[in-house]
Amino acid sequence: SMRCVVSSLRPHLDGIRPVFWKEVLLDFPGLLFFTTYTLLVLFWAEIYHQARSMPTGSLRPMFVGINAVVYLVLGALWLWSSMAADDSMEALAYLLSDCFLAVVSVLAAV
Repeated sequence: SMRCVVSSLRPHLDGIRPVFWKEVLLDFPGLLFFTTYTLLVLFWAEIYHQARSMPTGSLRPMFVGINAVVYLVLGALWLWSSMAADDSMEALAYLLSDCFLAVVSVLAAV
């Protein structure tokens, strides 16, 4: 899997400059997992709504919207990290992007 490849290449990824690409490579497997998980939730929500004769028209736009917000926030954090003036701001942005992805993944599972 992609996570395995990224983990095995971790020592080589620490030296990548600009930092933007390092963060994208490290966070991308988590983003793919989140998108796959929410797609599975969308599938089951559509089945549930169709079985109950409820409208399903708002489910797909909600799926796209939630995923777009997550990708945009993480992209903004990656850009902030790459434009940071010093190492402490870069580390803070990196920590925030990791925490954001962890919180979003936990909220998707609840």
